[in-house]
Amino acid sequence: PASAVNQNMGQKPTSKTTPVAEKTAPQQQSKPTPKKRSKGKMVLFSILGGLLTIAIIAGVLFLNWYNSPEQKILRALDTDDYDTALSIYENELGGKSSGAFVDALEKRIETAKENFINESLSYESTMQELFTIEEMNVSDVERLLFEAKEEVDVLNNSRLAFKTAESFFANKNYPEAMTHYRQVIEADGNYETATKKLSDAENMYRQETLNQAAEYAAKMLYSEAILELDTGLQNLPDDADLVAQKKVYEADYAEQLCAEALTEAEEYAQAADYTNAVKVIQHALENASENAKLKAAYQKYSDAYVADEIAKADKLIADYDFDGAIAILKDALKILPEDSKLADKLQLIETNKPIALTSIHVVDSLFYETGSGSDTFGNSYDNTISVGSYNLRSGYVIYNLNGKYDTLQFTIAASSNINGWKYDDPDEIKVYADNVLIYAKKLDLTTPPETVTLKILDCKVLKIERGDARNKGNRLPLIADPIVFKINMG
Repeated sequence: PASAVNQNMGQKPTSKTTPVAEKTAPQQQSKPTPKKRSKGKMVLFSILGGLLTIAIIAGVLFLNWYNSPEQKILRALDTDDYDTALSIYENELGGKSSGAFVDALEKRIETAKENFINESLSYESTMQELFTIEEMNVSDVERLLFEAKEEVDVLNNSRLAFKTAESFFANKNYPEAMTHYRQVIEADGNYETATKKLSDAENMYRQETLNQAAEYAAKMLYSEAILELDTGLQNLPDDADLVAQKKVYEADYAEQLCAEALTEAEEYAQAADYTNAVKVIQHALENASENAKLKAAYQKYSDAYVADEIAKADKLIADYDFDGAIAILKDALKILPEDSKLADKLQLIETNKPIALTSIHVVDSLFYETGSGSDTFGNSYDNTISVGSYNLRSGYVIYNLNGKYDTLQFTIAASSNINGWKYDDPDEIKVYADNVLIYAKKLDLTTPPETVTLKILDCKVLKIERGDARNKGNRLPLIADPIVFKINMG
């Protein structure tokens, strides 16, 4: 074939002709091919590597988180290791806080409060934890801390009040039990029990009070019965039963006081002791102001008392003791301060009580002097009148009395300032009321002092004159302590 020829062209012929077999190209020895990895395994390895990386990172982060000051503080708080918590906060956080830390503290505060409310944590432990958190001075939780402590305190006080009330109730001290039951708040789990026990205590106390008051009343000790009910009303204000019973005993007491007071007052009146008669009735009226018998007796004895006191005052005035009369009337007005008769009489006496003659207006005078002096018997006087002079022994003084007085009183004496005056040279003093001579007195050095009282009713002009004697001297007569007043006051 042509193909064979073509293939053999250029080939050297062999000596022996043999069939030429078709030569085939020698095959190259193939290299062993590597085994290929599956895609699934590659993905798995990638995932495992990533997870390992993540785990390492997470572990590092966890360790960082776990060992962070905030977490160490919270773990310390969880084990009630407050000293460690405070030390970490101050030394590792430097007193600064993060948002996560604030959130954790807030949760811790709420948990402590709730544990106290449900009674799984004591008051002391709760407050210890709250105070420890407070010492950290984290401003973001200050208000929550304050509110938590206040709520815990209020609830604790309520529980203590309930416990105390139970003790008083068991000992039948119902007033104290009531006081403490009322202090139990609605948030307290004891509230319903306290409300019921309060009602029981009130009922028992009310009955005790009524029974005790009834015992007093049975013995006619109405004041003690009323006092017992008043005490009860302090613990049970406006209690209808106590108020109603008190009114009954007050009426009984008023009748008792009325009868006793009328008897006692009449005994005083029979002895003319109107002062005590009036006082007895006054005291009775304090508890029975509308009692007709007491009011009539009060009027009767008051009238007698006023008349008696005015009569005493008039007697003292007749003895020229105006100060004594004024004192009596002032004392009487302390007992009957609203009595118009006593008040009018006092005003009249004070208006007309003695005044110094030297204080009244002088119309005319001649050689007239006022001052102090002494008499030949060694008596001294603060207010004196002298008239006359060395050369003209005559002298006078005229006062305008305007008819306001009915009595003139003074002491007549010989002045110790005799200035050469002799024993045998008498001198004379004369007194005129509206130009009518009403008094004349001659005296010398041996004349003792004498108190003179003259009636000068309706006198308008009063004149005191020194008469003319034989010899000249130095104003021998001395008029001491001259006063004018009105006894007849109508």
